Amino acid sequence: LIFKYAPTAGSLNDSTSEAFRINHQGRMMINTTNSSSRTLNLNGTFGILSNSQNSVIDMGINDSGEAAISPYRSSGSTLELKTNASGSGVSTRIKIASDGNIGINEGSPDKILHISHSSSPTIRLENTDTSLTSGQVVGNVEFKAVDPSGIGANVIGSVESFSDSSVGGSYGLKFR
Repeated sequence: LIFKYAPTAGSLNDSTSEAFRINHQGRMMINTTNSSSRTLNLNGTFGILSNSQNSVIDMGINDSGEAAISPYRSSGSTLELKTNASGSGVSTRIKIASDGNIGINEGSPDKILHISHSSSPTIRLENTDTSLTSGQVVGNVEFKAVDPSGIGANVIGSVESFSDSSVGGSYGLKFR
């Protein structure tokens, strides 16, 4: 089933363009004839409007593989990723607020990165090297200044975890 449109009203001639099609497998293609194995294929950016049509989320991907999910409302918008644990309701797991703050298990992030958990919130940096050597860095957290005056735009401090022996028997922390 193919739906076409004419460039001007009332001109059904050979210059019609395909708007969308539904193929024999029930797959729908909009502005494309490439069905791949997907049920729905779109070519270009598409939007989903809110009920009152004052907010929209645009989704798209360019030929370089850069994908975008872009909520928009003139007064500001947020982006939330939600999941549900077995037997419970849907909860926000990651939220990007309109000011750019990111919350993980936090609905109102008030810092650049705000992580919440009901018991022992933990951030893990994992080194997957299976044969650490003495002095090898296991993980590092850096603090960088971008002010070009003084010492300049550089890493100005860090906390570094390192292996203190070649058999992985002891570890240490360096504060710089």
